[in-house]
Amino acid sequence: MPAIFDRPTRRRTIGLVGLAFAANLTWGGEAVLGQPADIPVKRVVLFSSGVGYFEHSGAIAGDTAAELRFKTAQINDVLKSLVVEDRGGLVGTITYPSNDPIAKTLGSFQVNISGNPSLGDLLNQLRGARVTVTVGAERLTGTILGLEKVKKQVGPEGRDIVEEWRLNLLSGAAIRTVALDEVRGLALEDAQLQEELGKALAALAQARDQDKKPVQINFSGQGDRRVRLGYVVETPIWKTSYRLIVPADPATKPSLQGWAIVENQTDNDWKDVDLTLVSGRPISFVQDLYQPLYIQRPVVEPELYASLRPQTYDDGMAEEKAAARFGANDKPMAKSA
Repeated sequence: MPAIFDRPTRRRTIGLVGLAFAANLTWGGEAVLGQPADIPVKRVVLFSSGVGYFEHSGAIAGDTAAELRFKTAQINDVLKSLVVEDRGGLVGTITYPSNDPIAKTLGSFQVNISGNPSLGDLLNQLRGARVTVTVGAERLTGTILGLEKVKKQVGPEGRDIVEEWRLNLLSGAAIRTVALDEVRGLALEDAQLQEELGKALAALAQARDQDKKPVQINFSGQGDRRVRLGYVVETPIWKTSYRLIVPADPATKPSLQGWAIVENQTDNDWKDVDLTLVSGRPISFVQDLYQPLYIQRPVVEPELYASLRPQTYDDGMAEEKAAARFGANDKPMAKSA
């Protein structure tokens, strides 16, 4: 049966994503060696139940990595179904962005840039950090003590009062005060803080594209080898239409054509693919594996004692002794004859 393709013209780097071991699925990054791998789609199986199986295969060399982009709604299906095979090498970590709200993600960094903070807000977070400040032609290096707001007289005869932010730096044994509006440049001297700020900005930039999520797989091995990847994701159902061709010559038999209408909603070109259309309705379900899950844990309070001395029971023993004495004196006296 011929097929009508609705194929996007965009092409992106094809990546491999695997579920060879669930323990390999992590959030974060890994150093990538070599050129990015381009693994094209070679097989597509579409079911009338609204899911499709996609298989990539190709050759890679050495240590490399590849990236595949999915719609956010497809990540659950990818995490549930994808499998990767590296013949002659090893599958490294598979990374994908967290589904935590962006505010929670940004709050996990040492420098929180959520809420569009001003320069003063950022500097307040960086108290204790060593920075280099450029003020005009002068460069000052010191540790941030904090910011303060002072009132400044401006205008004719100083009649107008404005508030001005000032940055206090500890430079050597001296405390230097710099007006914040005079700062023309600021550099962090702490490499770790620079890295944290860069990661926060990268997370913020990635959050802009909420419809697409990158999934990266890292390969480790030597020499040329074949790899293969397969996964099941939600796809539009394929549709059929028929044409009855009736020739003018009554002696010629009519012919019936059946066409399948298939939409390619992926970022990958379907070139030289093996396309299979299945009319069955396999069991399909959705399982939320992408959303981070947290559980409530009980809180155990430590036992507190008023004193480290062992408990004594002298009072109770004294009461028993007193009762015993009282009972002995209370015996009835013998009657006289």
